[in-house]
Amino acid sequence: MYDAEEHEDPRSPLTLPELRELRIYLTDSDEDNHFTDILSNLTVPLLHHVEFNTGLSEHPWVSSFISMITRSDSHIDTLILVTEQLSKNDIVTLFLLPNLASLTRIHIDTVTSSSILLVNEVLDRLNPRIAANEPSMKACLLKLQVLSYAGECNFDSVAGVVSLIKSRAKYLAECGRDQETGSRSLQHVRISYSNHYQDTEMTMVLDAIANSSSLEELSREAGTKLELYSDDSEDALKDSDYYFRHYTKSVFNFLD
Repeated sequence: MYDAEEHEDPRSPLTLPELRELRIYLTDSDEDNHFTDILSNLTVPLLHHVEFNTGLSEHPWVSSFISMITRSDSHIDTLILVTEQLSKNDIVTLFLLPNLASLTRIHIDTVTSSSILLVNEVLDRLNPRIAANEPSMKACLLKLQVLSYAGECNFDSVAGVVSLIKSRAKYLAECGRDQETGSRSLQHVRISYSNHYQDTEMTMVLDAIANSSSLEELSREAGTKLELYSDDSEDALKDSDYYFRHYTKSVFNFLD
C-alpha cells in the first residue's frame, strides 16, 4: 500500500513495476495531499484495474490521470470512476486513449453532478457502425462488454443507449468478431438514473421503461442485458463516502 504522507516529494518520479490494481479513494480532507502530483509522476506498466473515487472533491485530476496512463503504457481492462469532475469532453478523451482500448468493463458515477454525460457525442464514440460512415470519427472500446453509469439521465440518454446496443450487435452480425480488434458485443449495460432536476414526468417515463417488457425484448434481440433503476435515496446526497460504499455493494459485485 502506498501512503502519500510517507512519500517525501510527490513531484518526484515513482515507478511501481508490479502494481496491477490501483484504488484511490479521496475524502474532502484530502484536498492538500498532492495526489495529482503523484499521478503526474507515477509509472505503473502492469496496471490493468483502476478504481478512482474523488467523491465530492473539486480537485481537478483528469489530465494527471491521463498522464499516468499514457506514460505507463499500461493496458487497462477495468475502469471505475466515481467523481463529479468529468465532462463529456473528458469522457471522449479518455475513450480515445490507446491504453484504454483494452477496456472490457467501465463504471462511471457522477455523484451529485447535474450534468448528463450519456449524450450522442459520447455514445457515438462507442458505435463502430457510425464510425464506419464517418471517416473523421474513430470508434473505440470495441472490446467493451460491461457499461455501467450512475448519474443524471433523460429519455434521450436511454434512447441513445438502446440505439448503441442494437448498432453494436448489428455490426458484429455483419462483420463477425473482428480478429484484429477483438470486437465484442455489449453483454450488460446498467443505468442508475438520478433526478437532480426534480423532473417528475421524466422520472415517470424512465420508471415505465425500466419496468416494461421492452428490455427483455432488447436482450433477446441484441444479446445485451439492459437494466434501468432509479437512485433517488436522499442519503445518496450526503457525502462522498456514501458513493464508495454504495458502489462497492452493488456495482462491484455486478462487474465481477
